[in-house]
This record gives sequence, structure tokens and C-alpha cells, in this order.
Amino acid sequence: MEYRNLLEYEIAQLEASGCTATNWNTVSVKDGFNPSCYIRVNFSGNVKLGNTRDLFVRNGVPVRSGIYDATIHNCEIGDNVHISKIGEAIANYRSVIVWQRMRSECDERNRLTQPVYI
Repeated sequence: MEYRNLLEYEIAQLEASGCTATNWNTVSVKDGFNPSCYIRVNFSGNVKLGNTRDLFVRNGVPVRSGIYDATIHNCEIGDNVHISKIGEAIANYRSVIVWQRMRSECDERNRLTQPVYI
């Protein structure tokens, strides 16, 4: 699927939600991107973001997709993921491996215990 640059209103909504980017021109998204699903996220490097639906079900539990309280650097994030409360950063990830690798770095409350680099 093709990625596109963020639209001006999407950048404004991200900034209003406490998000920042070293350069918004290096953040690209798929159609179906929902900026309200990103809160207090710092983007740097080349970042690609997938679709975000407001809710999806993981293991029978409704979860809001998006990224919350995180730093994302040079990553390709897949569709309908939930990433939150990252201690330092997620760097150099592709969506194919995000969930498997991140699970191994999480504590019993599904919080990353250390920065994740590939």
C-alpha cells in the first residue's frame, strides 16, 4: 500500500495532542490514518504509520489502536497497533517484527522495560 505525506490538518491535530517531529516531511501515513490515535509521540527519522481504527480486539479485550507516550525513530509501524508508555525509544523497526520483538521486551504489565533497537 502506498504512503502519503501528512496533511496540514493532521499535523495540527498531532501537535495539539502533544506530538512533535524533527521534520514532519519525514513522517508518512497510509490512507485511514487517524491523528487522534497519537498522543505525546516524538517522531524522528523516516517514519511510516499504518491505518488506525479507533478500537480493535486483542485476545478478547477491546484496545484502542495508536501510539501513546513514545518516541519513534526510523520505524515502519503496521496497521492497527497499540504502543504505549515507552521508556526511551523504539528505533529502526519494521512492522513485521514489532509485536513479536516488543513482547519479549515487556514486563508483566506489557510495558517495555528497556529501549528497543534493531
